[in-house]
Formats: sequence, C-alpha cells, structure tokens
Amino acid sequence: MNLKLEGQTISGEVIYDYATRRISEGSWSGGQVTLTVENTNDPERPDRMTATLANSRLVGSRGTQGETTWEAERFSDQLKQVVAKQPPDTVAKLKLELEKLLSLNLSSQLAGAYNLGEMREKAAPAIPFLIEILRQSGGVKEVDASALKFLDDGGVGIDSGRKVYTLYPVQNVASKALGKIGEPAIEPIRNSVLKSDPKEPAFGFGVDALARMQN
Repeated sequence: MNLKLEGQTISGEVIYDYATRRISEGSWSGGQVTLTVENTNDPERPDRMTATLANSRLVGSRGTQGETTWEAERFSDQLKQVVAKQPPDTVAKLKLELEKLLSLNLSSQLAGAYNLGEMREKAAPAIPFLIEILRQSGGVKEVDASALKFLDDGGVGIDSGRKVYTLYPVQNVASKALGKIGEPAIEPIRNSVLKSDPKEPAFGFGVDALARMQN
C-alpha cells in the first residue's frame, strides 16, 4: 500500500495478491482513513476500505459489509525490522534506495530498484519489498528518457518524440535486482512464484529473477 496525504486527501495505490489498484477517492478525517479503490474487473463495484490509526498501525476493514479486516504498518517501522543488525552505512543506503523504490515517482522507483541490485547481497533486507514490486500492476508506462539507463536494455521501449513508453519498467528492474542479490533471494522468490498465478506477470518476473542467478 502506497499512500500520499495532502491535507485531508489521500491518493496512491493498494497492492492486492495479483495486482495493484489505484485509490480513486481517499480521505483522512478525525483519525480515520476512508478509501475507495478502483475495481478494474467490475468498475461499478469499487472496494471500500476504512481504518483507524492504532499503535502506529492502520487497522481496519474492507468490503461492502466490512467483512474483511486488514492492517498496514508504517514504512519506517518495517525498515527498523528488516535492517536490524546491519552496519550503519548499509542502513543509510538501504533507507535511501527503499524510499525511492516505494515512492510514487516512476523515475525514482527505477533508480531505487537498480541501485538495490548494485548493492548485491547487502540489499538482502530489501528482498520482500522488491518481490512486492513484482506483484504490482504494470502495463505500458511513460518513462523519462533520463531514466532509461536503469532498464539496462538498449531495445526496450517505444520512442515517440520526447516521450518513451516501455512495458513493466519497474518490475523489469526489480527482477534484475533480485537476480543480482542472488542466493538470499532464492527461497523468498520461490515461495512467491508458488503463490502466484502463472498467468500473471509476477510469476514470469519471479522465474526470470531465478534464471538470472544461473547465468
């Protein structure tokens, strides 16, 4: 879940098991979050989510009758857990690149994923975040020409004047990053692939990451 708060208005996206959906309406008022999440399969029936902040966690329900509960933890709290016992310089670098990876800016996401890959095994604490990126919705995205260097593929994308369009850019870079991290990522990726629908892009990106480790 990526949320951006501006005043009392919330925007962003929610990551489900096999896709990422955009928040079409969101608000923060009286200590409560209210979200309307688009449903691409049935636009007339968006997902409704509500939550309150308790002990630095969002705790709430979703569905028309609130039949499903959910929780979300702040990134800063997650970070404390995943970087435990890491050297201070590694913690600082991980924090910087994970903040880029989880931002809502595509160029920053590409830079974060690429730089985590360049950290190799030192980026092992970032593996769960990179795997979540593989599960996000993608499709064709407009990429700033200056960010194409992170894709590391000369033939990727369609150039249309000053705009460059490419398919699943962040997932591609995240998959390569996991391949560079290597052995620590093998088991988490295998578990993710086993839980993924073979028809979904996340399955293919996970298999691609594993294949890169064999090369």
